[in-house]
Amino acid sequence: MGVWPGRMAPRYTEQERAKGLRVMIVEGVFSRAMEGVTGGVILAGFALALGASDFEIGLVASIPFLAQLAHVPTVAYLARFRDRKRLATYAAAASRLIFFAMALLPFMALPVRPVAALIPLLVAYATLATFSGGAWQVWVRELVPRERLGAYFGKRMAILSAVGLVTVVAAGQFLQRWPGDARLAFGILFAAGGVFGLVSAAILSTAPSRRSDTLPDGRLVELLRRPFADANYRRVLVFLGAWGFAANLALPFLSVMLLRTLGFGFGVVTALAAASQLSNLLGLRLWAPLTDRFGNKPVLGLSGAVFLVSMALWAFLPKSASTGTLVLASFVHVLLGFALAGLDIASNGVVMKLAPEDEAPAYLASASVAKALAAGVAPLLGGFIATVLAERRFSVRLAWEQPGAERAVNAVSFIGHEYLFALSVILCLYALHRLLAFQEEGEAPPQAVVRALRREVGQVSSVAGMRQFAHAASYVVEAAYRFERSLDVRRLRDAERERRR
Repeated sequence: MGVWPGRMAPRYTEQERAKGLRVMIVEGVFSRAMEGVTGGVILAGFALALGASDFEIGLVASIPFLAQLAHVPTVAYLARFRDRKRLATYAAAASRLIFFAMALLPFMALPVRPVAALIPLLVAYATLATFSGGAWQVWVRELVPRERLGAYFGKRMAILSAVGLVTVVAAGQFLQRWPGDARLAFGILFAAGGVFGLVSAAILSTAPSRRSDTLPDGRLVELLRRPFADANYRRVLVFLGAWGFAANLALPFLSVMLLRTLGFGFGVVTALAAASQLSNLLGLRLWAPLTDRFGNKPVLGLSGAVFLVSMALWAFLPKSASTGTLVLASFVHVLLGFALAGLDIASNGVVMKLAPEDEAPAYLASASVAKALAAGVAPLLGGFIATVLAERRFSVRLAWEQPGAERAVNAVSFIGHEYLFALSVILCLYALHRLLAFQEEGEAPPQAVVRALRREVGQVSSVAGMRQFAHAASYVVEAAYRFERSLDVRRLRDAERERRR
């Protein structure tokens, strides 16, 4: 593995670490409040209010991911100047000023459709946010001791999830109760997001930061090539890319289906998002300690299995604005929040854990680029598929015929966005297969992990159905591990026989 000669990660005192980690949580509170009133379902609703098509919704969803490619020049900057704090705070402040322009967008006289003007503003925001996030990621990676990564990020994500829960509910109720033009309500929310974002940047500027005294040996292309030359880390990148594509092919269109296809109001849709956030918050209580105890890979496997089942349930959900549909949609959102908690903390954890101390910027950037390319292309393709198949239905009918009577029922039926969720399930299966390919230092044996997971779920959840569901998912993961191991044994036997010949 390549190294940067003479390069040492900045050493912080315990007092500096403690202050820095506190500041990162406080600034994260305002940053998540900003996202709660400007992102997710609020951004999707804003785009729909501006007249966005399915393809444009997919484009809006892909922009934050494709902007992650800006991690490449971020690595060059950090390799040359080593000033994490300046890049993180200045780029964050600049990006959040763009929210004020978005707030005015519906009321400006423009030569193009408002949604066409929204897209370049989102590109500018997402690119600057990526510069800030890339520097922040390396900065906090140096602040948090490796053995405390899971515990710290679990605590931070839990606090931020609670903030996101409150802000998304408040934003949804504000939109639901607004008596006038909805575009003005969106403008107020985006202006509030700009204020929250600037406060976050100001707080971030108070965190301690130390510059490195030496520069790396090697050009940018060589520095970025090293993570891909690491065979084990390359397998991690393949998994991250496969999973990012599978999940984001359909997930961005969930709010669109609720708002436009089913006709639910913003109050209902944001309440579902809040239920997902609450489930995410509770899920972190389970997943975060397990990543430190057993490794990130088993957590990725189990939470990925829960996510896969959630997508399958949504694919077959009745598409009518009924009470039954709302109840099932609520259950799916709870499962999604629970699964995404594990996926988020474990995917971040495995990348940070496997990144060498002396090459963290390049390794972290390569992971961001792999996820960005996959997760950025997926919504674009998803929007195109939904547009092409909007009026085309695929059905599998079961019929019973007898003299004088015939009964038939649609066993499977897909139209429009429903194709995306079915495809997502298939691709998630492939991504889970790729999860089994890489090795993580300190990873516990699969059988021991899934047994411990069953005990933990039983202690955390008093809901028998949730326990049984988690148990079933864990058995699926254990079976997958055993199947993959059997394939590895066969490959080794075949290789040995070939060698003897």
